[in-house]
Amino acid sequence: MAGATRGLPDPLSINALAIDVAATNAALDKLDGPAILVGHSWGGTVITQAGVHPKVAALVYVNGFQPEVGENTVKLASGAPPLPENGLAPAG
Repeated sequence: MAGATRGLPDPLSINALAIDVAATNAALDKLDGPAILVGHSWGGTVITQAGVHPKVAALVYVNGFQPEVGENTVKLASGAPPLPENGLAPAG
């Protein structure tokens, strides 16, 4: 992969996880070789799900959510205590 710098346009719609993962997988299908997916924020959720694609060599999370495969962002965030250092304010 040395010297490979080809980037793909950001296909994310931020409308639905399935749509964004499908768009990412479609872009991966067009590549001739391996890819490194980079995700920021919501993109972290998308690259986790798309990361099982056979052309994905690595995932890079840039200040993004890092859920388990099959876990969505809401479930991940709801498991964190409501503390300011977690980016969540207590209710009330």
